[in-house]
Amino acid sequence: MNKTVKWVLIVLVLIIAAGGVFAYTAIAGDDIDEAILNVEEGSVEVDQGSGYKTATDRMDLSLNDKIKTGEGTASVTFFEGVIVELDKNTEITIRQLSEKNIGIKQEKGATWSKFTAVTGVQSQTIETPTSVATVRGTEFGVTVNEEDGEEWVEVGENQVEIKTAGQVVLMNEFEKAIKQKEEQWGKKELTKEDKMKMIAKAKKSLNRMKKMRERMLEKKRVQRMMNIIGVNKEKAMETFDKIDRGELNEDNLIEKSPIKPKVMQRMVRLNKEVRKQQELIKKMEASLA
Repeated sequence: MNKTVKWVLIVLVLIIAAGGVFAYTAIAGDDIDEAILNVEEGSVEVDQGSGYKTATDRMDLSLNDKIKTGEGTASVTFFEGVIVELDKNTEITIRQLSEKNIGIKQEKGATWSKFTAVTGVQSQTIETPTSVATVRGTEFGVTVNEEDGEEWVEVGENQVEIKTAGQVVLMNEFEKAIKQKEEQWGKKELTKEDKMKMIAKAKKSLNRMKKMRERMLEKKRVQRMMNIIGVNKEKAMETFDKIDRGELNEDNLIEKSPIKPKVMQRMVRLNKEVRKQQELIKKMEASLA
């Protein structure tokens, strides 16, 4: 056992001995944000039941909230495990918001979703004017062209199931399906340009996952733990970088710890998702050859 792990274990034992149940609860509990809006560029508006108003970065969202981007861009993080990016001129409504299922209605524009296994969310659906796309652990994009009624879905990882009247389409990674107005869905091969755009989206997803991990460090429970063991945010980020490069294994700490805070367990799962995303991007880049 190295010195860092041993020191953390000693501190955790002292916390329990000194503070009992209160101290344990203060660091071992959990608080997950249900839905957070990240305003990334320009002006974004949200309708929470009283008409559209200018959105603020990091604002909480709720069931039936409507988001539109206009000339801005944004992303929504659901239960700290599902990230939905909204391009310019995109409108969505949150139709389902539970710890197991996320449902979105997409009226127009383009979204790119990254579904991770960090929390307990089991499925995500995106409903367009004609169809419903359902995923479990994947990365995919949905576009709705309001002008001509055309819709298309692109899959970067795993599978997406599309259901529409009289048709079910199962899509695999690196596939694209297009639906013209009044026609059925039809698969098409991704062009090199499609793949390059997909890689750019996947890299954005990676950056958002790292940002999500960084924001976990700002939670009060995590701050308490960091203050107790004398670790600041900069040191924690350095450790994350080493984990991402495969120089450290975070499982050793969580397995040997006498207590396993839920937020720490989520960080471990998110670290693994970050590494998976890095491998996915390499796979996408290799497909260009």
